[in-house]
Amino acid sequence: MHHQYFSNCYNNHRDHDHKSDGDSHSHFYGEFNLLEELKSVSIVLILFTTGLVFYNFLHNTPWSIAEYVVFIPAYLISGSTVLTSWEIL
Repeated sequence: MHHQYFSNCYNNHRDHDHKSDGDSHSHFYGEFNLLEELKSVSIVLILFTTGLVFYNFLHNTPWSIAEYVVFIPAYLISGSTVLTSWEIL
């Protein structure tokens, strides 16, 4: 089954013209947007740095809930491209 899938991908790629529109194009999942990536990385760095600087304060909140409020969004934002690229079978 996988062999047939990759064979079809190869044939579809081989059959289209790379020079028809004069512009190069990407075969990656989605397009790379530098400003969006920088925005995400900046937010993650701010959250992570905040979590490290105020770690003791965040850890001493009831049930350490403030740690979760800071670190989980940082984790989800940093891994958003991986999480959104999963295909559900």
